[in-house]
Amino acid sequence: MAEPIEGQLENGDVDGVWPQAKRLSDLPTPNNLPDLLGLGGLEDERFATEMLGNAGINVELVGEANPYITRFDFLQVICEDEAQERLQEKPLRLARKVDMLGFVVKLNAELKWKVTVNEEPRSFHHLGRARAGRASAHITQRTFMNHQLHEIFVPHSGTVRATVAVSGGVTITVLFKCEDNETGEVSQWSREGMPFIRQRRIDMLFSNRHVASRCVRRSVLLRTP
Repeated sequence: MAEPIEGQLENGDVDGVWPQAKRLSDLPTPNNLPDLLGLGGLEDERFATEMLGNAGINVELVGEANPYITRFDFLQVICEDEAQERLQEKPLRLARKVDMLGFVVKLNAELKWKVTVNEEPRSFHHLGRARAGRASAHITQRTFMNHQLHEIFVPHSGTVRATVAVSGGVTITVLFKCEDNETGEVSQWSREGMPFIRQRRIDMLFSNRHVASRCVRRSVLLRTP
């Protein structure tokens, strides 16, 4: 396995493997737009926000957060062979654009989040002009917030009962449009350097003392034509 690469921020904090791993790939550099601060102002945070915005999804942190805790995890969706190749490389780098089949963003359940989704299925959404947080008159939006009480229905002794649970973790999955070539499945990207979107999914986890051992999820599956 590749050894971790450490980068230093101006304040001396360790920035992890991101700076060099990103620099060694051909992934786009995020734009310096005010709209790209939903997950934070560091490059990796703006990159994740931009990729979500391209999929018509806007994420906002509600309230304050400890600057020393991880706000979210960002994972590339790649094939198994590509994953094994990445793990053997030194220094570690992120997968190339064409090898990236999608991504997953897992929001820290300890923090409160507001996730807004443009319900209109598109291959991409224009950043900075029609982002998910600013719907026009003809675009319908759906909003998810965690740390709220919900009435849910769960199996119990051969029947179904209602209970109240608290929403916690939020996981966002975005898959890209792909095509097959001589090397396998590759993703499709626009001339502007952003991926075409095939599918979006949002999972929210609920828990209480009755369903602590099970994951009850509410999902929205939004497909593009």
